[in-house]
Amino acid sequence: MLNPKYKVLIEEANIRGKDHVSMQLCGELLSLNHVIVEQCGERVGQYALSEGRFVVMLLLYNMGELTPSELSSMTGLTRSAMTSVMDFLEKHHYAVRNMGSTDRRSFTVSMVDDGKVFFEKVLESQLDWLACLSDNLDTDEKQQFLHLTRKMALGLKQD
Repeated sequence: MLNPKYKVLIEEANIRGKDHVSMQLCGELLSLNHVIVEQCGERVGQYALSEGRFVVMLLLYNMGELTPSELSSMTGLTRSAMTSVMDFLEKHHYAVRNMGSTDRRSFTVSMVDDGKVFFEKVLESQLDWLACLSDNLDTDEKQQFLHLTRKMALGLKQD
């Protein structure tokens, strides 16, 4: 599971007298993250969605009508990527652009009923899969892992 580039980094840390166990921990976390992101993309890809499309649909499904600017800031997608996602959602009749009443240049995006029905299937599948990722951990291990990752995150914020 450990990506070869992290193996080399761990070896270098060990040679230089650095905390190679910390390097291994980071390598394992980053490798795990890579696999999860990759598999997540493959899973939503079965529905002709990318991660960006999925996240935009999730936000629209959960929050209702949003502007492209709001969606961009929440997803980290560029304006051009957001336009591409909106074009896709409109083309497949999952969402519509709602023109502003006072300024025709401004608009919001909202999901239509067909989009909601479609997304419910995708979301249910994703939630089931994500829940299974930690099935081999018991409740205490899950809580401990959560605690430790949060503790590591606090250390990052201090830099």
